[in-house]
Amino acid sequence: RETIDGILVLRLDAPIFWVNAADIRDRILATVDEAPGTRALILDLESTNQLDTSSADMLGGLLDDLQARDVDLHLVRVFHFVRGVLRRAGFEERLGPDHMWHSISQGVRSARARIAVVDGIAELQQAEDLEAELAESIVVDHEPADSVDDDEHEPLLLKRKASRNGKKKGRGKKKERKGREESTKMDKHNHH
Repeated sequence: RETIDGILVLRLDAPIFWVNAADIRDRILATVDEAPGTRALILDLESTNQLDTSSADMLGGLLDDLQARDVDLHLVRVFHFVRGVLRRAGFEERLGPDHMWHSISQGVRSARARIAVVDGIAELQQAEDLEAELAESIVVDHEPADSVDDDEHEPLLLKRKASRNGKKKGRGKKKERKGREESTKMDKHNHH
């Protein structure tokens, strides 16, 4: 067994059949539970060259248990006969054809890609939520129209938005405007 960036790779040393199917399922789940942060399980079925319906049912239950733990299951090195049993049992359709691979490296690449997509979608959603939360209009008050030139000091509308790294934009304009207002006041006082 090996863990790579939240991906757990397990190789069964014995074939799955009706006598040991429940024990294998329990051992797989215990191993996943002992590896916190596991997001995908790559299960190497090379030692299983035949599969009975009880074992196919066990794999269906394992898939349900892993999905309840938010762990994505990928099967690798699945023999043609075993794949046929899984297809007839409806397991292949439930798992998805993009979760069965000829080699461990193909399974790991697929799992990494799926994790990256899921993380990317989650990060994008978080950024959009943050932007929507922070996007607000701020009206900067101005001096009364009779004390300053109207063309120069109309109300200024600023929008504050979050960038991807969470920093707020638009605050510098408020300070810049305040500085201009103070220099305008000083100029008026100097002329009087």
